[in-house]
Amino acid sequence: MKTWRWILCALVMLSLSLPSFAHTLLEQVLISGGNGAPYGVPNYDQDDFAGNNDCGPTAAAMLLGYYAANGWPTLIPDGSPYYSGTVPPSEGLVKLDSVLKEELPYTGWLGTGDFAYLGAVSNIWHDVVDAAARMDPGAGAWTGDDDQWVSQESIKNEVRAGRPMMFCIKGTNADMLWYAPGTPEHGTTFEVDWHWLTVIGFLEYDDEFYTGMRSGWRSGGNSFLWCYWSQWDDYYTVKLGVTGAPQHSIGPHLLLTEPGGWAALGTTDGYFTASRWKYFAPRAGLTARSYERSSQYTARMLYSNKSGKAEIWAVDQSDGIGDYPMQTFNYGTGWEAVHYHRSANTSGWLLWSVHPWGSTLSGPSGRAILQRLDGFESPVGYQYYENLGYEPLSYQELPNQQGRLAWRDPAGKVVVWYLTSVGTLYTTQTFQIPMSNMSPVCARDMSDGTHRVVWTRPSTGHSLLMRYTKNFANFGLELYGPWVGWTARSYSEK
Repeated sequence: MKTWRWILCALVMLSLSLPSFAHTLLEQVLISGGNGAPYGVPNYDQDDFAGNNDCGPTAAAMLLGYYAANGWPTLIPDGSPYYSGTVPPSEGLVKLDSVLKEELPYTGWLGTGDFAYLGAVSNIWHDVVDAAARMDPGAGAWTGDDDQWVSQESIKNEVRAGRPMMFCIKGTNADMLWYAPGTPEHGTTFEVDWHWLTVIGFLEYDDEFYTGMRSGWRSGGNSFLWCYWSQWDDYYTVKLGVTGAPQHSIGPHLLLTEPGGWAALGTTDGYFTASRWKYFAPRAGLTARSYERSSQYTARMLYSNKSGKAEIWAVDQSDGIGDYPMQTFNYGTGWEAVHYHRSANTSGWLLWSVHPWGSTLSGPSGRAILQRLDGFESPVGYQYYENLGYEPLSYQELPNQQGRLAWRDPAGKVVVWYLTSVGTLYTTQTFQIPMSNMSPVCARDMSDGTHRVVWTRPSTGHSLLMRYTKNFANFGLELYGPWVGWTARSYSEK
């Protein structure tokens, strides 16, 4: 008798945790794809960003995270849209969350919503698009819709088209959410009011309809909820129409300056075709010398002069309003900061050209000091190199911690010193002048093992990128300009 009671109890519990499979399954669709396939829409826990009332920004972030994995990478720059409980969100994802909180009708103590939202006349989709456009201006062309009276057909059409939606449950009658089969939480049921989720799928039987949703309470994986449609009292959806093309790209950058102090940063497609330009206003008494994205969300810009002053600025990648100085150096006459590099292990490297005390400061210094900086750009060590008759140009640390120190030789050619992980010279490579009256700017090893050298001709405003194979054979060049008065300063891969 006890055995029959146990079986009956188990059957009752199973019926509470699964849709009734006595009905005919008509259709089941889950959005997948992107770098996190088969997950598609990422799984975020609102507690990873701040707190209990952050479900709206979290649902919107999952929505944009899906598009970041599907053609719009700088919505979450310098970081994957996907993370797990053991790997925290990237700084780029945290940045996106903070931008969404600024754009949405959000407060930390009330959550996401306003009087227009309560009256079903809000345009939350506008706010999500505004946030996306701050990360990538191309997203400004997106469309969208807020819907107070959403239909099952609308849910199905969006999911079939691979378009996730924000979904707010404003009231329920019973425990109508449960975690789907195959997830650790499967069978857990509960009731929820005034909570934003992200639609990723649907399940339709002959007489029942369920919506699959990311809950906003899990980090990573493919955990999601099935929500029973007939139990909903009130709900609200936000959908996007993603159109157009990204304007931000995570690609090589060319930095140029002009005599008035303005700097121009060209984002390229990897073959030096500039697709977007960003301009920086003059900084008194200083010239922009190099630009490089850091391992974090921001980039770094080096400004310096010939009197020993240098400033390293953090540059906001999204809208430029967050630029700020991180570190200032004043070493006096004879010192000139010529290049900045940030390595994969988060160390910064500041390359100085140093003329000997009492010299005329004319001609090549023949001396380089390579200053190692911490994550706050504070000095933590240095290395000294001497190469009389030569002028230091640029420095790069490779992922294996070997170094590349480029010099301009007396004849105007580029000589790259290959350094061990402890800074010892072990070989050199020389690059010839490609055209008359060209001056070398920097040399760069690319992640695929090929090489780049940038040259400039200030008199005509031309810039030249030389591309070399792994074996240093020339396999192409790109000549840009003339932009009269403009001088190339640096080139970075990312």
